[in-house]
Amino acid sequence: MRALNNEIIAQLPGSAAGSAVVVTEPDGFEVTIVGYRTASVPYSRGMDVWMHYHSVGHVMQWAQWLRDLLPRLLLRATSLAAAS
Repeated sequence: MRALNNEIIAQLPGSAAGSAVVVTEPDGFEVTIVGYRTASVPYSRGMDVWMHYHSVGHVMQWAQWLRDLLPRLLLRATSLAAAS
């Protein structure tokens, strides 16, 4: 998911132009207030992840990613249900 999101973020108009604006909060946490930046760390469990998009092609990429993921999710859900 991170890899696809990074690929799409790199194609976003503001990101491609390098116009992201980052502010460091007093606690040291960086916040991007304009544009988006790619990241290399995996998403943490339970994190609210935005599936970025700018074109129909991007939406189609996300649809394919979800299509490929669904069989594994269904298998996992079935296994969990059988175990309880």
